[in-house]
Amino acid sequence: MVTLRKITADNLWDIVALKVGESQRTFVADNTRSLLEAYVAITNGGTALPFGIYAGEVPVGAVIVADDRVLAVTHNRCETDGLATAH
Repeated sequence: MVTLRKITADNLWDIVALKVGESQRTFVADNTRSLLEAYVAITNGGTALPFGIYAGEVPVGAVIVADDRVLAVTHNRCETDGLATAH
């Protein structure tokens, strides 16, 4: 089952460790950049809600929602496709 979980101190580094696939790099930022942008929005009075995307207990991506719209979505194809070479 795929679920969304708030990004907290307990799962932050698991989400940051996920890498954006090579084919995604031209149109989506990596999780570190997306989380930093969410932090800047929050500290400047904006709204940004970062969530980890989980397949069961395995983190496979992240989504950032701000001002009622999705800002960024990334996923780790190695995990979602079950192939060690997929990116």
